[in-house]
Amino acid sequence: FVSAVSVVGELSIENLAVDVQRRRAGVGRALVLDILRRHGLGPGVRTCASIDGGVGSTTEMPAGKGGREMARPGGAAGQCDACILEVKEGNAAAVRLYRQLGFVDVGRRSKYYADGSAALLMEL
Repeated sequence: FVSAVSVVGELSIENLAVDVQRRRAGVGRALVLDILRRHGLGPGVRTCASIDGGVGSTTEMPAGKGGREMARPGGAAGQCDACILEVKEGNAAAVRLYRQLGFVDVGRRSKYYADGSAALLMEL
């Protein structure tokens, strides 16, 4: 599942969880792409598996913030201009996924998690 909140044009991904048996199968990527598209955001010109296993594509659009290409489907409900999230710095798979989707590091929160580990603040 993925949970997110949209406030004043900014989408914040609060949580992403994939069943252990379904990891490394593109489920997390599909969930993130789906929530991004639902809010008018997403990596530019890319074909990927959707949540239901079908194939969808985005449309090439002008470069967004920071020169990254962004797809913004017309008329999408809850349009946002940016997406932010925090991810455990040591979660290499999650950090790699978000970077592949175009997220960039914009900050670091020391001792953010209960175990004392840091969080990377990432933005698209």
